[in-house]
Amino acid sequence: MKVISIGNLSMGGTGKTPHTIHLAKIFNSYGRVVTILSRGYKGLLGNLLNVISDGHQIFYSPPQASDEAFMMARNCDGVSIITGVDRNASLKYAVKNFNSDLAILDDAYQYKKIDKNIEILLLDAKNPISTGFIFPFGYLREMPSNMNRADIIIFTNSNDNTIPEKVKKYIKPHQKVFFSRYTKPVLIKDGEEHDISNLKDKKVTAYSALANNRSFYDLLIANSIDVISFKTFIDHKKLSNSTLDKIIDNGLEKLTTEFITTEKDYVKLEGTYARIFSYIKVDLEIDNEEELISLIKDRIKE
Repeated sequence: MKVISIGNLSMGGTGKTPHTIHLAKIFNSYGRVVTILSRGYKGLLGNLLNVISDGHQIFYSPPQASDEAFMMARNCDGVSIITGVDRNASLKYAVKNFNSDLAILDDAYQYKKIDKNIEILLLDAKNPISTGFIFPFGYLREMPSNMNRADIIIFTNSNDNTIPEKVKKYIKPHQKVFFSRYTKPVLIKDGEEHDISNLKDKKVTAYSALANNRSFYDLLIANSIDVISFKTFIDHKKLSNSTLDKIIDNGLEKLTTEFITTEKDYVKLEGTYARIFSYIKVDLEIDNEEELISLIKDRIKE
């Protein structure tokens, strides 16, 4: 079993889940038997080992499964998803029950109880180390100098291939640097895919509960969407029916014609709310992706 770790220094908002999905799909297409190991944060199943998907069938959905684990299961056919705090136990289970030969650890930069073949660190290109202080004085999990553990650094949400000035001094010569961004956003309405340009003539009410809500708002504005109301909530929050009703009522008062949210938030919606709201689905683009995949291939051959 080979192990790829994906993580960050900040409290969230760098795109760990999309990058995990992206790499899992690539290596699954190469014939590797891939399992994603996630902590399952905020899922009601708790911290014990739980199989969210065996790669063919999804066994749990939110709120039992965490929003991120369920989102990965929905987007990764053929890839098993296991949640639990003990990643070693999850790893052994994957080998024994799924014959997995490649594990991708989601949000595991700080997890040091397992041997990793390659460590991938994600940093937001627009705000890579926030204020530079550790929580509760800032938004970092550990000091910026600790990015020296990474084999590969990917600057996410990048507009170009420029390393932010405030982190240049921390990057070592042996570390490979790449840049990624979200691209090809599409509207998913009633389970069907539509061009996002369909929203340009609509009055839109939107909400998100992400670590970086601004990124979702910026995505809407960048696509010339008329956002007349935008509500934000803390990361992973499952909105109550009363809160959703307020968002809808407020939107209707402003003559909203379309209610939208993120894919991560949509998977937590049920019943009528899942029919009222649509969501934006994004794809991921990594510059020099062939080089990145080649580096990972070389490392997991060792």
